[in-house]
Amino acid sequence: MTVGLQKSKVRGGTIKTERVECDGGRLELSAEEAGKSAVLVLRRPPNSRAKSAVRPSFKIYSASPLIRSTGAVGKVVIERLDRPGDAIEVELDRGLADFATMGRALKPGGIYRARSGGRSVVFDVDPLALPGSGPIIGRLVEF
Repeated sequence: MTVGLQKSKVRGGTIKTERVECDGGRLELSAEEAGKSAVLVLRRPPNSRAKSAVRPSFKIYSASPLIRSTGAVGKVVIERLDRPGDAIEVELDRGLADFATMGRALKPGGIYRARSGGRSVVFDVDPLALPGSGPIIGRLVEF
């Protein structure tokens, strides 16, 4: 089996993924079950977010955030923290910048810092996030 960040491959079997509540302390398998079962738990992909020394305050579920800054005027700068990349500068209109209406998007799975006027917030983008508009609650970055 080859486990990848985006997709995994298996030979001679099948992959079944599901999210479950974990209670491993009471897990007991018979000898027959143990011989036919396997599991791999990843808390963090190797060499990805571990490089970022800053922990996100929250997660957004759209790659096109709606930025709202109550104390800033002018522009907001968004920089990726977990990988090298160019900073993104966007103009605020009455304290708002909507990436969806601008046709812009951040990279899913990335950790970002938004800063303006001496204020900042660190957030991450869900790995399954898609660009475009959607529910504001799932894409709001407020600071």
